[in-house]
Amino acid sequence: MNYGKAGERPHTDHNIRSLPLPATDPVFGLDAGIVSIWKAHLES
Repeated sequence: MNYGKAGERPHTDHNIRSLPLPATDPVFGLDAGIVSIWKAHLES
């Protein structure tokens, strides 16, 4: 758990980057919603 203290952010950013992207958007499915935005960002 983080508390907003100095020095926590780099480790937290690393943890977030290490997570895989979900295969589907929980509302819109396979190729819509946030998944389409992530795919476009990764392809650029």
